Amino acid sequence: MVFFHAYLVDYYVYSSRCFPGEPPSHIGFSYILPSTLQSSVGLLTVPITSTKHRPIGQLTLEYVVIKSIPDYPWDMSISYAKHWEQRWSGLDVGHRGLGTSFQTKNCANVRENTIASLKTASYHGADMVEFDVQLSKDHIPVIYHDFYVSISLKRKKQIEAMDMLEIPVKDLTLEQLHLLKISIFST
Repeated sequence: MVFFHAYLVDYYVYSSRCFPGEPPSHIGFSYILPSTLQSSVGLLTVPITSTKHRPIGQLTLEYVVIKSIPDYPWDMSISYAKHWEQRWSGLDVGHRGLGTSFQTKNCANVRENTIASLKTASYHGADMVEFDVQLSKDHIPVIYHDFYVSISLKRKKQIEAMDMLEIPVKDLTLEQLHLLKISIFST
């Protein structure tokens, strides 16, 4: 027996005048019906209807339908857990290279997401490294974790949370990023 399920997509938005902790407002919905998924791969466009049943837009998405093999007993008696060799211990992945953003006794003395941390991870035998890359305003790839840089015009000992300005990395050129007192490295 094959069951087809419809999908309901709900849309929510935060009010421009909402209070902290206030939930977003439900503004509309879309239905994706099984009859609209004719082929196993495709592009689908469905209307977005407001909560008052008026059209407010449309949703376009790519989809892939994956169906089970007919007449095959899918009872989970065979799983991929049985296919891994017992001696395999997994991959050694250097998260943001091999570094730390904070100096402690037990952590590396290399700052994470830097060329030095990537090289150190490789030197210590990492199978691969993971790091964060973003584009600067002038479309130059930079290694930096956060989407924003925090900037203050006050001295370090005088800074309070309210004194910090958050600027998206994508809104600063590579030259501007290099002028900040943070570690930004272009790739």
